[in-house]
Amino acid sequence: IALSDKLKYSYGQVVGRSRLGDVYFQSDHYKEAYAQYIQARDIAQARHERKGLSIVYNELGLFHNSLHEFDKALDYLQRSLQLVTPGNLSAKGGRFLNIGVAYGAAGDYKHALAYLNKALSIYNSLQSPKDIAFVYHNIGNAYLEQSFFDQALDYYNKALALLLVHQNTRLQSSTYLNMADIYLHQHALEKARQHVAQTLSLADKAGFTSISIEGRVLLSRILAQKGQFRESEAILEEVQKKWSPNMDQRKLVTVNGNRCFCHST
Repeated sequence: IALSDKLKYSYGQVVGRSRLGDVYFQSDHYKEAYAQYIQARDIAQARHERKGLSIVYNELGLFHNSLHEFDKALDYLQRSLQLVTPGNLSAKGGRFLNIGVAYGAAGDYKHALAYLNKALSIYNSLQSPKDIAFVYHNIGNAYLEQSFFDQALDYYNKALALLLVHQNTRLQSSTYLNMADIYLHQHALEKARQHVAQTLSLADKAGFTSISIEGRVLLSRILAQKGQFRESEAILEEVQKKWSPNMDQRKLVTVNGNRCFCHST
């Protein structure tokens, strides 16, 4: 950012601030993330930086999606897609993926799966396993939200097979968490507990606060179903004492049944 500002290199200014926004966002610093995205947007608009504007519209769409402001999210994401050059298949696949993510978070699983499969087709043609893992995870989410548990587990396992080679700690931890939720629904409590343990091992080490909180909330539910009510309550007290979750993190715990539709950058 400093070098781009000095050189008045508009694309670098926009991308640098967008990526810094991503770092803040993934660290659960939402106000700081939004401030970076808005700075990036204003620079891109003032300098008529088409490629940079596509990137920052994408980031703003994902940001509004995280706040469950789905109309704003889809508007930004569609505008971002329109600015992608036809030959940039990687960016096009990313926009399809993120639009699918937004539809999935909004509960429109028909449109979610349509866009996710468009993304999958592009990423298969590009032979991009890291991106395919994102798509598999989100297709799994769409099936999970509709209580199609076997289909969801199939796609989560496909995602994990790729993630064991092409690691993405946040996506791995989220995938394990959603699988744990399925096993809880199926009353396979030991499997559910094992998958939460894998979630927390990854999320705690990486500092993914929201996923760590969600994992412990799910663990408390598992323990309650096992009749271990004191242990269940102790975990919720631990969350309150250790993290004092802010309102954004409380939303992430309570909205959409602990499901996290995960986006690409």
